Order: sequence, then C-alpha cells, then structure tokens
Amino acid sequence: MFKLNIITKPQSKNNWLQNYMESNAKIVDAKPLKKSKYTSIIKLEKILADATQKNTGKIKVTGKDVKVISFEESIEKNQKKIKQILLAEEQPKDQFEAKINSEFSSGNVIIIGPKSEGKITIEYEPPTNSICKNIYIIESKNHLTITQKIKGKKGFCFNETIFLEEESKTSIMKINENTGEGITNQQIILQSNSEAENINTWFEGTYVRAKTSSVLEGNGASIRDYVLLIGKEKEHFDLNYISVHRGEGCYSHAIFKAALMDNSKNVFDGMIKINPTGTKTNALLECHSMILGENASSNQIPGLEIKTDDVKATHSATVARINDDELFYLEARGISKEQAKKMIITGFLENIVFKINENQREELQKNITKKV
Repeated sequence: MFKLNIITKPQSKNNWLQNYMESNAKIVDAKPLKKSKYTSIIKLEKILADATQKNTGKIKVTGKDVKVISFEESIEKNQKKIKQILLAEEQPKDQFEAKINSEFSSGNVIIIGPKSEGKITIEYEPPTNSICKNIYIIESKNHLTITQKIKGKKGFCFNETIFLEEESKTSIMKINENTGEGITNQQIILQSNSEAENINTWFEGTYVRAKTSSVLEGNGASIRDYVLLIGKEKEHFDLNYISVHRGEGCYSHAIFKAALMDNSKNVFDGMIKINPTGTKTNALLECHSMILGENASSNQIPGLEIKTDDVKATHSATVARINDDELFYLEARGISKEQAKKMIITGFLENIVFKINENQREELQKNITKKV
C-alpha cells in the first residue's frame, strides 16, 4: 500500500480535499493495472516509488493578466473554485494517475484572466523524483492561445488540470521535451459552450506514460485533441486518451499520429465515453502510425463506451510503412532516398500542423523538422 500524504493545512479545514485524496488512494491500493504486454508496470511503479522529493518545479509564464500562486495559497483564498475543479475531474482508471492525485504536496495554480491579450507562453520544468500537480484556470469568455514547453528530466511525475469556464475559447499546445522517464497526466475540463484545441506533442522521452482526459462537462462544449509523436532509438511511449461526454450536444474529435524510427515503440489506448447525460454527442477518434524502423512498433487500441441514445461516435486506426511507390516517385525526380523519406514523414505529420491555430503552426513545424 502506498502511503497517503495529505497536505497538512487543507486537511484540517477541508474534508472534501481529504476525501478526494483518499478516494484516489483507494485506486492506488487496488492496483487496477497488474500487467501489460506493452509496458512494464513494475518499471512505472518504480518511477513513482522513487518520487520522494517535495518540489513544485520551475515555472516561467510570459503574458498579461496571469497569476501564478501555490496550491496551498490557492486553497486558502479560492477554495470554492478549486473544489469545483477537482471534483469535476474524471476518476483515474489506473494507479499511476491516482497516486499523483493522492500524494501531491506541491504545485501551482495558474489563473488566466480576460485581459491576457490572447497569448500566453509557459515554460515548465517538472521536479526530478517528485510528485506535483498544476491547475490552470481560464476565466469565462477568455479567448487565447497557450504554448507550454515541458522539459522534464529523470523521474518526472506530475498531473495537470486545465479548467475552461463558460464560453471561453483556447488553443493549448504542449511541447513535451522530457529527456528522461516519467509519468504525466492531463485533464481538460470544459464548461458550457467553451471550446478548446488541445495539442500534445512528444519529441523526447526514454520511457514515458501519459494520459489526456478531455471532460466535456457543460452543454455545447467542444474540443479537438491532437497528439503527435516522433520516436527514435529505444524510446518508449505509453499514451492514453479518453474523451468523456457529460453535457448535451457536445463535440470531440481526436487525432493521434506517430512516426516511429529505429527501435522506438508506442502504445496508444484511446476511448470515447458517453455518459447517460451526453445525448446529441458527436465524437470521433482517429489513430494513425507510420513505422520507419525494422524493430519499431505501434499498438493502437481505440474503443467506445456509450450509455445513451441519439449520439454519433466512430473510431478508426491504421498502421503502415513508407509506400515504396512514393519513394520511387520522389527518387525518380532526383531526390535522395534519405531526403525523400524525410519529406514523406513530414507530410504525414503536417496533416496535424495545418489543422491547428495558425499562431502556433510555426513552433510545431520547427520542432518536427528538428526531430525528423
């Protein structure tokens, strides 16, 4: 059993926070994931077991109308909002996300107001061998783009929850350049008539487990999730995704694209979940991988969980290698084989680039070019 480490100050005043942590601790104790043919559960549990330090990490925010405060200070000054956010989270299905929720003793709350002038940049370095949690609050009727650059090192273990208030609209791009191994989970919660474009990119990471949970809580909420991965050498990515439809008339569309070189591996486990209250939902999940190395591999597990009528939900999955005809066509026009391969890979991934907010395309394109 993992030891529950509740923040001392809130524990004495806020039973709801204690209950939140204890409910997550029960999931940890149950260890729902006991084995996997894709990922070493023992290795992931060791990463968490080694996370014994107390540290919030380094965070730098560029932009206007943004407040960065500690979780403990926020729970004292804005308890009602923090309670609303944490209790709206989708309950974890595995012990890894649950352990961070049950034991975090440090973290930041980032509040973005309506006078942000539309653009925020966040550089965050998760602490080494620590457990922490960040919360982002995007206030009502706010329209903006957020670019996050995450540079974790060995043993990063952090969760983040992004909360969009009513009628807010945002494009969030997270560039993950984690050079080591670690576990990270993201929940994005959308209130009524809010819209989000959520881009998660993975360009580094020796052994990574990550999950995105898009929770459409309010009526008329919509989200487009894009996950882009480039794996090299012996990198291993265990990526999970779920869109949870609680509100009526909500929309979600998720696209996963991976290019796997050398001996890199990934598994993508995606799910569309429509609750009984999620009538008139429209949801789509796409998974597409390109295998480029002889020993590279990609495993995709799309699924549907539908508990109501009057909905539309579909998923698709493909895994392929570079088409020989495409290579021949390019080489016949004087392009070297190596350059032709890079062009095909870039073209495969750029399908996502041109779908996202135009203000963030250049940054994403630069990282793809650098990695390929």
